[in-house]
Amino acid sequence: MTSRASACSAMPELDCFIEGKLLKPWVEEVRNAFASGTDPSSRINLDLSALTSVDAAGEELLWELIGQGIEVVACSIYVAELLRISAAVRLANSE
Repeated sequence: MTSRASACSAMPELDCFIEGKLLKPWVEEVRNAFASGTDPSSRINLDLSALTSVDAAGEELLWELIGQGIEVVACSIYVAELLRISAAVRLANSE
């Protein structure tokens, strides 16, 4: 497995981590882990500092999680730039 999602923390705040490569074959598994393993009333912090590669499906999942109110609290320069550029493209396409 190339991607790993894990969570550890106490409620009402949950710290989650995605490590390795977030690629299409693992997107559904990560999505399901967030759907089944989180309490909707919890604040969820997402640490992407060990995420090394993201394809288009993985990028869409990250935006989906952000849209659900999950906060990215740490990420690599690569992931930060990916999300920054992606946000600019999304904004330009919505105008």
